[in-house]
Amino acid sequence: MKRTAVALACVAAALSTVPLGAQTPSDDPRAGGRFELAIGPDWIGRTRFNAITATEPTASGGQFALFSSSQQLGSTAGIEGRIGFHLTAALELDAVGSYASPTLAAMVSGDVEASGVAAPSIAVRQFTIGAAVVAHVRRLRIGSRTLPFVEAGAAYLRELYETGSLAVSGQQYHFGGGLSYEIVSRPARFPKTIGLRGDVRAVVRTSGVATDGRTHASPAAAGALFARF
Repeated sequence: MKRTAVALACVAAALSTVPLGAQTPSDDPRAGGRFELAIGPDWIGRTRFNAITATEPTASGGQFALFSSSQQLGSTAGIEGRIGFHLTAALELDAVGSYASPTLAAMVSGDVEASGVAAPSIAVRQFTIGAAVVAHVRRLRIGSRTLPFVEAGAAYLRELYETGSLAVSGQQYHFGGGLSYEIVSRPARFPKTIGLRGDVRAVVRTSGVATDGRTHASPAAAGALFARF
C-alpha cells in the first residue's frame, strides 16, 4: 500500500502541471456539484506471462527439461465504482474500486511423461481498491456538455483463486483519457448533474498471479453513469 500511495502522489504532481485553460465561474464544474458517484462496466485485455521451464539436475551436472509452461490471464469484463471530489475547477480526486473474474490458463508442453499439450484453467476473482487523479481539459471542451479528461491512478490488487485455497496481492497502475457528457444539469436540484463518462487506458500490474515476476501491461476501457451532488 505504501508503494501505491507514493505512486499516486507522483501522479498528482504530474497532472497538476497539465495546462487546462483559463476558468471562469460559469465554467466551474463545481457549480454542478462537488461530490460525484459513478458506476459502470469495465474491460481489461488479456495478459500473457513469460514461459517457464521446469528442470531437474542430471548425473553429469546438467539440467534436464521436464516440461515448459506458459500462462495467460484472459480478457474480462467487470464492474467499477467511483466516489469523487472536485478539488478545483480542473482537478478531481477519486476513490476507485473494481471487481472482475478473469480466467487464468496454463499451456503445458514438452512434458516427458505425457504426450500433447495440456491447457488447464482456473477462474480468478480480482479486486482492486485505490485512487485516481482526474484532470479536466476544459480548453478542449466540445460544445456545452462534453468535456475531455486525462487521468492516472494506483491501486492495491488482490487476486483469489476460485478454489479459495490461495490469495495473492500486487499493485495496479493505470493512465489514460476519455470524455464526460452531461445529460442533465440542474444546479438547484438533487442530484445537480447526471451524465456519462467513458475512457480508454493502459493498465500495468505487478506481482499478483504473474508467475514470471515481471511487470505486465494490458489495454483497458471503462464506462459509467455518474451523478454529482
